[in-house]
Amino acid sequence: MASQIIGEKALTKKLNRLAKDSERNKMVRPALREAAAVIRTKARGNVAKETGLLRESIQIKAKTTKGVPYAIVGPQTKKYRRVVWRADANFGEGGWVMSDPSKYAHFVEFGTSPKGNHPGTPPQPFLRPAYDSTNSRSIIVRRIQSELRKQAQGRVGKTVTSRAAVSALRKVGR
Repeated sequence: MASQIIGEKALTKKLNRLAKDSERNKMVRPALREAAAVIRTKARGNVAKETGLLRESIQIKAKTTKGVPYAIVGPQTKKYRRVVWRADANFGEGGWVMSDPSKYAHFVEFGTSPKGNHPGTPPQPFLRPAYDSTNSRSIIVRRIQSELRKQAQGRVGKTVTSRAAVSALRKVGR
């Protein structure tokens, strides 16, 4: 007995539409953002707090380049640039300094080596441990599966609503 898919034309149309980059990116970018949000939260929890500016500057940017969506998690610039008071040996009793987390975040993450009179600083990683401890692939897959289910139910699921059609599907499945 040959089986027939009810709503086959609608399903084929939907799958063809998903093949287009713009439709696929509408599902993938939110999934990337969700995974990146978990990484951002963990990174903010890992970062050493001196002024709180670095913690505050860790943001997400979701982009698409040449049809490939991706997300960036890290310190953002400009918006988080501030003048802060530093009680530092370079200024004697202290002074005002322009602080931009995107300019020093890598020193915090990887540390610095000794140079001249400066003893160097040990690494205080915050982004890499956040990335390593997050299973971003499962978050992305789960979100895309959810989006596919929503879209399939939204378009194709409406074609099979009568009890007769549902019972016919059950008989074909036996």
